[in-house]
Amino acid sequence: MLGVASVCGRGALANCFNQMLLRLKPQRTEWLDVGELHLLQQNRIQENPLFCAAKENNVAGISKLLTSNSTDISQRGALGETALHIATLYGNYDAALVLLDAAPELVNDCVASELYEGETPLHVAVVNQDLKLVREMISRGAEVRTPRATGTYFQRSPDNLLYFGEHILSFAACVGNEEIIRLLIQSGADIKAVDSLGNTVLHILTLQPNKTFACQIYDFIQSFDEVENGITAEMIPNVEGLTPIKLAAVEGNIVHLMNKRRLVQWAFGPISSCLYNLSEIDSWGEDYSVLELVVSSKKNEVNMDHKQSAGKEFGSTGIA
Repeated sequence: MLGVASVCGRGALANCFNQMLLRLKPQRTEWLDVGELHLLQQNRIQENPLFCAAKENNVAGISKLLTSNSTDISQRGALGETALHIATLYGNYDAALVLLDAAPELVNDCVASELYEGETPLHVAVVNQDLKLVREMISRGAEVRTPRATGTYFQRSPDNLLYFGEHILSFAACVGNEEIIRLLIQSGADIKAVDSLGNTVLHILTLQPNKTFACQIYDFIQSFDEVENGITAEMIPNVEGLTPIKLAAVEGNIVHLMNKRRLVQWAFGPISSCLYNLSEIDSWGEDYSVLELVVSSKKNEVNMDHKQSAGKEFGSTGIA
């Protein structure tokens, strides 16, 4: 026990300072902001021998602790995380294996806190792009289809720094690792799954700030999509009634998706004749067409981008 504690430096000056700060703060987590919660989490890790060993990849320390009847391998940290979440967060493959060997059920345990509710160790491994650990977890029965990270940290909000959706596949899509995306889909992840806002992984990609990267992953995931009951993922509307292409129109990422609908009939040097599939684009049968959404968008920069991009695109092609 003392050996494990000493590895983590519990007597370090910085740790003492953090503890003093926390004693001056209310300890009920709902009164703390995100930064304070993470400070509280780090202090709890330092104070807990099992969590500390998981963070430091101290395999010998974990193994020794697990021989003690007083060690609860399922115990939770300040943010509702398990020791496996901590080992995964810090990329500690060896520590994660020891924990999984001792308690296989940890692989599907979710974080139990309002902030990170529903986050599994696989969510964490995917965001860290830890392919080796992702493979290991899936081989040990990690669910790839059903877990949903619904905590307030993951919700779409002006106050949040990111929106990756809720499903493990959408987390993988938003960090852009094609090997992990392929592995998840081959292991049963559902491309058509929706989050609390009705958004599929394709919707979520249209909302990412890096449009070039998002378009690349959008095409990659779409290549795996199959028609089910006449429906593809691109046809699924969210709770606002917006399909991915309509949401893209609002967000300023429409040119790429329009180009995907282009069929080149013939080309001669710089001149070409193209056909475009205009379903959803200019349809009187829809509540909102893509053109209506572009024109009514409150984002002035979106309208300017559309006018400039569309002018360049259609000015260089003939439209049959």
